[in-house]
Parts: sequence; C-alpha cells; structure tokens
Amino acid sequence: MNDTITERFAQQLAYEGELRFEWRPLAALPTGEALMRLRDANLTVLNLVSAVEEHRADGADDEGGGELVRLDAKVNLLLELVQRLVARDQLPPAGMRVRFNAHGLSVARSERLVGEQWVTVYIHLDACRAMPLELPAQVVALPDQARVLLAFQDIGPVIEEALDRLVFRYHRRQIAIDRRTSREE
Repeated sequence: MNDTITERFAQQLAYEGELRFEWRPLAALPTGEALMRLRDANLTVLNLVSAVEEHRADGADDEGGGELVRLDAKVNLLLELVQRLVARDQLPPAGMRVRFNAHGLSVARSERLVGEQWVTVYIHLDACRAMPLELPAQVVALPDQARVLLAFQDIGPVIEEALDRLVFRYHRRQIAIDRRTSREE
C-alpha cells in the first residue's frame, strides 16, 4: 500500500521549494460531516487563492487595465488588512523546503514525526495566509530515510484537482523565475 502511495507522489508534477506549513498529530481521520466541512473549507481556500492569483496575472491585459489594476490594489490591501487582523496573534510557520503535490508533502525527517501515523497538515499559502489548508495525512517513510511523505488522505477528487492546478501554477512560476535568473547572469 505505501509503495503505491509513494509511487503516485513521485510520478506527479510537484512544486519544489519553500512552503509555509506545520503539522499536528491526528488521532483518527475525519469522517462524515466533519470530513465534508473540512473539504468545503479547503475548497473555499483553494478557490480564493486561485481567484487572487489569476486576477493578478490577467488584470493588466484587459482594455480597462488601469481601472482593474487600481481595483486589484484595493482588493489586495483589503485582503492584507483582514489577514493581519485575523493573524495578529498568530505567526505563520517558517518556510521549509518541500516537494508538494496533490498526493502529499515530502519533508525532511523530524524527531517529532517519529511514531506518528496520522497528522493534519496546515499549509499557509501567501495569497491567503489567514486561512490555511487543513489536509489529513498519513506519515509514510520514504526509501532515502532522510525524508518522509505526509500523504494526503480522503481529500476528495475536487480538492485533488484544485491542488493539481495550484501546483501547476507554482511550478510554472518557478520555471519563469529560473529562466529570468539565468538570463540575468
């Protein structure tokens, strides 16, 4: 079973870089109504992130680009203010180097993860820092022994598809940054 999980994770397009996330032990996977609420909350976060990122990318290409840029700046300011109010007492976790896709998150092995079977992974995306994704995951040892896979469980096909789109955008952005950096050198 774990071989199938790690194979799916390894074969899927992934974002590799820094990501703000944390995890907490989970006694059991959510089921029933709790699982549906969790999926709905995650879909809301992913839709918000997608709308913000797509609007930023496409906003200046319209004929009314100047007006959209101003509106975008106002919306970004409002989002930033709300995020600061909500997160006033909460510091987001530090960024850590990861490999991330719709099947899980690969991180350096940690003493805190030893002995854990189930965790909830909280991913704080920059476009929506005040509302992290909450993804139940199984802790799976990877063959290299230096990393573990936090394999997402019961997230549903809609969340999986939205995560695939998110990872594709992050991956595409990273390629553009790498190209720009190599041209400048």
